[in-house]
Amino acid sequence: MILHPRDLPKMGFGAGARSLWRAIGYLFRHPALFKYVIPSVLLNGAAVVLLMVGLWSLMGYLDTSIDGWEAGAAGHWYVWLIKILSWIYFFAKTAVVVLTVYFVVPPLYVILMNLNPLSAVLSNLTFKYVFNEQVGHPLPEAEPGGGIGVLHSVLIELRKLLVFLLQMLGALSLNLVPYIGTIFSAVACYFITIQTSGWALVTPYYESLGYNYKLQRGAFRWQRKLAWGLGTMFELILLIPVVNIL
Repeated sequence: MILHPRDLPKMGFGAGARSLWRAIGYLFRHPALFKYVIPSVLLNGAAVVLLMVGLWSLMGYLDTSIDGWEAGAAGHWYVWLIKILSWIYFFAKTAVVVLTVYFVVPPLYVILMNLNPLSAVLSNLTFKYVFNEQVGHPLPEAEPGGGIGVLHSVLIELRKLLVFLLQMLGALSLNLVPYIGTIFSAVACYFITIQTSGWALVTPYYESLGYNYKLQRGAFRWQRKLAWGLGTMFELILLIPVVNIL
């Protein structure tokens, strides 16, 4: 029998913020968990690096193209138009890099960790290990075979990824409104990132309970303060230069 989302403990924002540090401390006090954590970190770190390399390559191509346009426009009346386009591209590229590093990569990394079938299995095993160590017996709510199944888990994470990308697209479109739109866009991006990261970080727990997308969404709403605290602390840590890359 699947545990109803409203039967889950409803903890506050502070508990969620503290839980990230508690999890890090627990990991280092139980080295046996590294056999589950390290493969996930390496796999998904490689995936994010490949995405960043692809983005960087695209920007390199655009740099070369714009340089070629400027060279070709030299001496023509429309050279000023190309120069304006070049400046717009420069500022847009800077904005894309900042948004990618601070708003897109963190939740995308966690989603990819849940999306990767191997990582999903490893996360599930990690949660079961911690539950057994803390409570003293195996997780009783988990279904035989473990959670909701790998394929179902992948489909759920793809749905979350699509929702995240559509929300970010909507938030970025606010930049079309001069001045005030940029402020609202930055605020919206940050809240979307916190929400997505918080949900993604508690996903292994929900999957261990056998929750599909609808039940996960219900559980997230019930534990919203907990998830937001977790997501906020996660994002604040990743705002620290160098740490966000690691």
